[in-house]
Amino acid sequence: MEASALNNKFFLNRKIPVYWALILTLLILFGIDQISKQFSTATVVQETKKTKCITPLTLVREHDYKLTHPLLMSDLKEEDNKYDPLKEKLVGFIENAKKNSKAQSVSIYYCSLNDNTQFSINKKETYNPTHLMEVSKLIALLKQNEKSRGLLERKVLYDKLPNAEKSRYDNIILENGKYYTIGSLVYNMIANSDENATISLNQYLDHDVLRSVYKAFGCPMPDKNEKDYLMNVQDCSRPIKVLYNAGFLTINSAEYAMEVLTHSNYKDGIMKQLDTGVVVAHHFSLTKTAKNSQLHEFGIVYCNNHPYLLGIMTKGANEVELSQIISTISKMIFDEMNKVS
Repeated sequence: MEASALNNKFFLNRKIPVYWALILTLLILFGIDQISKQFSTATVVQETKKTKCITPLTLVREHDYKLTHPLLMSDLKEEDNKYDPLKEKLVGFIENAKKNSKAQSVSIYYCSLNDNTQFSINKKETYNPTHLMEVSKLIALLKQNEKSRGLLERKVLYDKLPNAEKSRYDNIILENGKYYTIGSLVYNMIANSDENATISLNQYLDHDVLRSVYKAFGCPMPDKNEKDYLMNVQDCSRPIKVLYNAGFLTINSAEYAMEVLTHSNYKDGIMKQLDTGVVVAHHFSLTKTAKNSQLHEFGIVYCNNHPYLLGIMTKGANEVELSQIISTISKMIFDEMNKVS
């Protein structure tokens, strides 16, 4: 028999002490662990973005529970200076619009929903939010439905107010004196700007729940007869931001609400100059008084992988010119954000 064969036979037949076998096993396992860590660390480095929180956060929590306080949303207290060049362009555009008497006042609030960085323009100015309050009612009714399943399927009378003022943006498709589900009325209140649907729903709103909605936003609940209830642009953004974060409602309810907001029939503002494929969950408000018209719009623009919240509030003599201002501002911001998304 050859020497190499004899050596192989010797090592195969030789008994190895148990402690050497254990040591050898541990060394092999340690080596495998180190190799796996190397590959694991490399993957994490590629997927993790370095972020630097330079300012404190404002955390808005729900306080209606005894032992838990769900986080509804967070805001940076300071603005990110990376938006300064864009702000400068927007301020110039607004000043030009005011100079040409196309607007009396314009306020903007922008928030990146990926990292919460934000900026605002003319944030202290207050406006009459009017129909923006319908989003709060939407949230309250969905909250009631979570507590009392079947509420949205309940049929109620749709009753139009006689001589109700009609906006050119209203899309009234429901028939007066007929019964519809609360869910149908909710959809038409938001998607079709049907104020009669809002009025029909008012009697089914639980005001304690609605009050808890405003409490969650950190805003006082307006009295039903209060005509001079005013809010600034950042406070008005909170209902849609809370829906996006799905903190106050269940995920399914929040998803349903956002879906309804994507069906809004108003296309003359934030969406007007955007590509047709861009998804926007939004709501608007138009109010006319002897002094001026106020046109406001808030929405979440799903810009590729960079969704952002945009709120624009305006005052002026002509609602058509105000809608053009909103659409131009929206386009300016979208083009800038589309570069980095």
